[in-house]
Amino acid sequence: MREWNDIIAELETAANEFDRLLVGKLTDELIEWLRSDQPVNSALGENEWIRPLNILKGRRYFDLLVRLAEALRQTGYSTLKSRRIFAQALIELGLLTTAIDVLERLSVDCLEAANDSEYSEARGLLGRAYKQTFVELTNSQPANPTFQHNLILAIQEYHAIYQSDPEKHYWHGINVVALLKWAERNGVTISAEFGTPDALASNTLKSLFPDGFYESNPEADPWQCATAAEACIALGDYETALKFVLAYTADKLREKFNIDAFEYASTLRQLEEIWQFSPDDDHQSRILHLLRSVLLGQEGGQVNLTSLGRELKSVNELSEDMNFEAVLGTERFKSFRWYRKGLQRAASVVKVSNRMDECFGTGFVIKASLISEKIASQWVLVTNAHVMSEEEAERNPVNSTTKALHPSQVIVTFEARDDPSEYTIEEVLFSSGRGKLDCTIATFTGNPDFQDELPITKIHPIFDNDSRVYIIGHPKGGGLSFSLHDNKVLGHQDHLLHYRAPTEGGSSGSPVFTDDWDLFAVHHAGGGHIPKLDGSDETYAANEGIAFRAILDAARDVIEGE
Repeated sequence: MREWNDIIAELETAANEFDRLLVGKLTDELIEWLRSDQPVNSALGENEWIRPLNILKGRRYFDLLVRLAEALRQTGYSTLKSRRIFAQALIELGLLTTAIDVLERLSVDCLEAANDSEYSEARGLLGRAYKQTFVELTNSQPANPTFQHNLILAIQEYHAIYQSDPEKHYWHGINVVALLKWAERNGVTISAEFGTPDALASNTLKSLFPDGFYESNPEADPWQCATAAEACIALGDYETALKFVLAYTADKLREKFNIDAFEYASTLRQLEEIWQFSPDDDHQSRILHLLRSVLLGQEGGQVNLTSLGRELKSVNELSEDMNFEAVLGTERFKSFRWYRKGLQRAASVVKVSNRMDECFGTGFVIKASLISEKIASQWVLVTNAHVMSEEEAERNPVNSTTKALHPSQVIVTFEARDDPSEYTIEEVLFSSGRGKLDCTIATFTGNPDFQDELPITKIHPIFDNDSRVYIIGHPKGGGLSFSLHDNKVLGHQDHLLHYRAPTEGGSSGSPVFTDDWDLFAVHHAGGGHIPKLDGSDETYAANEGIAFRAILDAARDVIEGE
């Protein structure tokens, strides 16, 4: 059996490459190690027990983290810190009441051990668990009286820790501010014992930045900058808040403190769920889009869209705002414009469902003239043949459980647009089975005009070890999502492209873009044992796309009768 630290070294490499399959196997190996006689003869300390948990947390493999933390507890090697990380993973998985039970017990044990630091962390997580319970109840059951009870419990937990040492526990304090402001906006009366949010925000800001701006504490860490941004938001000073967000997301702080997509996603969630930021508000949209553009540029980053029309309107206005460009600076504004281009591409992505609104995959629309001038329609749908096909072999495959819809069953929707229209299929122009190009191209009933045109890469990109691709689709049949989870190109040969952007059911038929947001391929498959493209007999965990130029050439030959 291998040594613990040797397994962890491989785990870290696999996690950094987002190789979920290998990470799972290595987690199983660690659990097996814990349940063997190996730990008895080891001299491992807390840092060694904690390290794999932090690796899994950093890549958001919370289900694996829970299994490993549970094994640590069962075998007697858990610590207060490992139990706290375990509880955090439970919160991320939505197991909120279980997390609350774990944290209550952990808090008692922290007190008995006189570990003030872990006690504060545990109570802060309790506040977060109650806060998330409150958020989920208000989203799904706004009339449920329980939500107010959880809101108050969250405020109580955060406030108690903040009061014990305001300068040290500033992030607890800013959560009190955020929740009090939510109550204020939504007409919920909260006891005056917690103070006023404006006073708390002002005190928090001054304790971190005496003069109220970043330059007064140039040694501040990213979390202090994020807290100061929220304090400024509470005080209505969005201009200064934006500057703190710029500092929070600056390359130098991100690299120095190893800030990852998880941190930025948490901040974005706080702004959307608790501060209720809207792209329709000029001040709020600046901060929202800045954070999203930064998140989208990080390994593991993902941006979900629910109202693309509003988002695009907002981001287009900001792209013409000279003041916004001046505040961001040249390089940061380039990143913002890159994000804007991604939003524009998303306008052409569709959800392919049956008449019961069950998602079978993703597709996208392109100008018919890109294929052939002989096509009478203006626009055509492109998706996988294993998503939609007239062929019996695709609708009832022998060696697969993935069954395609017949075109007559298909409903096409632009889920992220402010357009509730449903479109149906008129005619299939081209289809190539899943064992070949795995693509179906069809016209729409009524020849609708969609306006947004996807640019197709004019030359075959030169891929190297640093190359990335970007996928926009409907994972799990949900809302439109940009997927940038380690989107590294692994290999390419002829019309095939392999990459490590993890995809889920619903992503089939998604467009695959180059770094310039040009359409290059159609996503069609993925798994843990995809044959490598180097001529060897080896396999690996990868996803596979079909080069769109190959699809265009084949479709043109069929349509033009060549």
